[in-house]
Amino acid sequence: MFELLFLGTSAATPSAYRGLSAHIISHRQYRFLLDCGEGTQRQILRSGMGFRRLDKVLLTHAHLDHIMGLGGLVSTLARWEVMENFDIYGSKATLGRVRDLVFGVALRGNKTAANVNLHELEGDSVILEDGKFKLTCFPVKHRGPGCFGYAFEEKPR
Repeated sequence: MFELLFLGTSAATPSAYRGLSAHIISHRQYRFLLDCGEGTQRQILRSGMGFRRLDKVLLTHAHLDHIMGLGGLVSTLARWEVMENFDIYGSKATLGRVRDLVFGVALRGNKTAANVNLHELEGDSVILEDGKFKLTCFPVKHRGPGCFGYAFEEKPR
């Protein structure tokens, strides 16, 4: 079973009641953050879910309202030194902005206990698969290049 937690559903401008785009998808031992708008850390804390096992980020596209929360999130997780790897998935255009934000601003030359890995997506591809579950990405049309959707599938039993 998949669990979906809506952290932010607002458009490009946050409101007093809705944060910018961010969702957590949980399935068995996996937890994925889908987009990471500003205020995502606060919304995660308010939800009571916490940061445990949140080591994979799936980005839909490069618009700032979907990625600006990553700098603070990576900085927080780096200080805690609780995970080995932090994997961020997105298009070439998206990861270019993320690289600038995370490595040029948030970490700016600092070493972290966690390896921050950027994974460039192209076309339809499998991101993760095990005996019971498969996660794939597929291109979608939106404003600008390199936009992706994601499919979470349980395998037949």
